[in-house]
Amino acid sequence: NICSMADTLLTRNREEDSKRGDSAEVLILILDANPLSWSESLNIKHSMEQILVFLNSFLLLHHSNRLAVIANHPTKAEIIYPSPPSLIDNQNAAIKAMSKSKRDETSVKVPKADKKRAREVLSLLRNPTSRISSKLKEISRIPLPRATPRRSRLSGSMSIALCYIRRCVAEAASKGRTVEPRILVIDTAGCVGGGGEYVPIMNAIFSARKMGIQIDSLCLSKSKDQHFLQQASDITGGIYQKLGDISSLLQTLIMVYLPGKASRKELLMPKAQEVDYQASCFCHNKPVDTGYVCPVCLAIFCKVQPICTMCKTRYPYVIPGQKRQRTV
Repeated sequence: NICSMADTLLTRNREEDSKRGDSAEVLILILDANPLSWSESLNIKHSMEQILVFLNSFLLLHHSNRLAVIANHPTKAEIIYPSPPSLIDNQNAAIKAMSKSKRDETSVKVPKADKKRAREVLSLLRNPTSRISSKLKEISRIPLPRATPRRSRLSGSMSIALCYIRRCVAEAASKGRTVEPRILVIDTAGCVGGGGEYVPIMNAIFSARKMGIQIDSLCLSKSKDQHFLQQASDITGGIYQKLGDISSLLQTLIMVYLPGKASRKELLMPKAQEVDYQASCFCHNKPVDTGYVCPVCLAIFCKVQPICTMCKTRYPYVIPGQKRQRTV
């Protein structure tokens, strides 16, 4: 019975692929690269090994699948895979120059060690495992900001992901093909939505919904949920999971997040949890039932503020017991 069900599922997937015209998938992984969050209760080495196995498994599903990994660090959001085309082109040019010098007797001979080193660098740029590992080590050495060491650049990471997906869709359309893009966010319960990122994150979420992009979320935390990630997955039709036991990380990634849209319809996926759509204040990043909204930048505060901390707008009223500041 199990074999017959598997054959039926494979046949349906092949029929759907033939109808779609050899459709591939584009997966954008937004990975929390804050070393402070990983060092507290998570084994970063063991977790990264499982994540890399998942990424290689995704690339093996289809010969045209494309992968991009974005590091979400408190100081910046950066694409760490694939390598920039300029680096690969420069390395290819160096290798061609070395091979040309070998054929040309008048030029200086290049040592074999230099050629071997150049080929190794090129393989590191193209190999996802080595490229992602080396870039994560490089980013982890960046000092964290003292004021906001747990700040998340999720809005910037989502914006980069949407732009990358837009480019992949345009390239596929120029070749007469279609792609199915989706985003996977792996967070370690950082300060998501703090520092005035509420509006940019919500704009990115609704942009992804308009483009038909699913946002899957995986929160590696034993204590609290991420309300922004819950809302992102619920609005775009993705899957949100909170995983407290890291030992089952690979199993969760393979069984829940590896199947695409077509396969998920045939599988029994986790049911959606009840989502809390409460807004969070910009001052403490906590959900509030009743708050105060800035009319200029739409920042939300749990207490009355004489000056908006986001856009520096001064309000006409004065808080009792506090002197009004003179405008220069």
